[in-house]
Amino acid sequence: MRQSYRANRQRRRAISRRSLLRGAGTIALGLPWLEEMQANAAAGEFDGPSRLCTLFFPLGLDPSAQKDFSGPLEPYKPMAERMAIFNNVSAQYCGGGGAHCEQKPVLFVGENKKGKRTSGGASIDLLVKQHLHPNGPPTPIAQLSTGVWWAHGDCNTSMFHSWNQDGTVAETPIKRPSVLFEKLFGGKVPKGTTNAPDPERLAYLNVQRSVLDSVIDQYDRLRGSNSYLGIASREKIDAHFQRLRELERKMVDVDGMLTATQGCQIPGEKPVDPKTHRPYEDDYGGPVFTVKIGVHQEIFRMHSDLWAMGLRCDLFRFGSLFYDGCGDNVGWSGDYEAFGQKNVFTNIGQTVHTQNIHKGNRKMAAHFQHWVAHNLYYYLQQLDDPMFLEANGQTVLDNMLVVIGTEYGWNHSLKDIFHAFVGAKGKFKPGFYQSPHLLVDVMNAAVGLFGMPQRIGERTNLKGRKEITGLLT
Repeated sequence: MRQSYRANRQRRRAISRRSLLRGAGTIALGLPWLEEMQANAAAGEFDGPSRLCTLFFPLGLDPSAQKDFSGPLEPYKPMAERMAIFNNVSAQYCGGGGAHCEQKPVLFVGENKKGKRTSGGASIDLLVKQHLHPNGPPTPIAQLSTGVWWAHGDCNTSMFHSWNQDGTVAETPIKRPSVLFEKLFGGKVPKGTTNAPDPERLAYLNVQRSVLDSVIDQYDRLRGSNSYLGIASREKIDAHFQRLRELERKMVDVDGMLTATQGCQIPGEKPVDPKTHRPYEDDYGGPVFTVKIGVHQEIFRMHSDLWAMGLRCDLFRFGSLFYDGCGDNVGWSGDYEAFGQKNVFTNIGQTVHTQNIHKGNRKMAAHFQHWVAHNLYYYLQQLDDPMFLEANGQTVLDNMLVVIGTEYGWNHSLKDIFHAFVGAKGKFKPGFYQSPHLLVDVMNAAVGLFGMPQRIGERTNLKGRKEITGLLT
């Protein structure tokens, strides 16, 4: 009896905002995405991270460089106290063969793949989203997948990172920064920037404010003695109503598009896509072509900036961002300095993949890997900007888990596959975890930080699974 009561009580507390708004009718116009309903409250009493992002980079990492921050991992050193690095991870249970596109349906999933283009289950971003928000997340965008890629080998999964439970691709990624901007912000200038909204948007806001006056009766039903909400929830609704009126008096945008916080700021104009030697849409194999590293970096950093803005505005909470497609199949040109030495990328007619990885040129590969880490760190920096603290006084990065991963170890090996956790509100102990583990163990550890049972691989009876001990704080 006690257990049943307790379960019912937990279910009541965990009522989703979507369910609440559905019952409230048109009152939904006045409720979404304000400080009182920030990400941290969305999962009921759960005090862990409220967002999850997977962050991919291609071509693996030399195992000898995974033991400290003196080599290619040097850019991450400022995050050392908030980062767990797993450097003895194996995915050999996935079988041999091409470790690029064939490994992709396993990455960020953990389950063995059903086929070259079909995963064995849902990726962790979707698993966590379903766990925290069974009826869907309380954000305009359910999940997001974006990144930069140019070409791939014999299958078209090199740029896919989010997978449904049935093994199909959950989200087709966006490459152009301008398209990502449109998806996030619709081309409009939101409240909270230094730019004033355009006349069309101002007229829309005035309509919304007048509609707000029409929903007072519905607010009263939620706050009244006959409300189906508990006392604490009714008090929250009442406080929220007063806050909403206060915001209205200050002419704050309450149209449900953006969070009314100082962190929700975006540029006033849609970004212009950097010019590339090869069209953005041309991404299916073909002969090797060269990409300037500065152009690739610029595009990725535009993605990073837009992700940070979208997360600050609580437009989405789950997704995948990637620096390049697995296997890449492009040549790079340009200068990059690392380890006190300038490296000139001159992979004309050759790719980093073949010129450095296949030929075992560890020195040149280390420069490439350092360059990649340098740019992934840029993304983490944007999430960790102390100028944009959230309602609980922490940064976006503090309130989310970023899972970094790649498709293999060194030169197509399915051993020593680098993975790392960053953020997650201090729920894990930072450091280098050198005990041998399967990739599925790392994925289970990731979902475990959100209070989920660590059951990835259980359905398929995947052998050798074990918990990563000493990880949780």
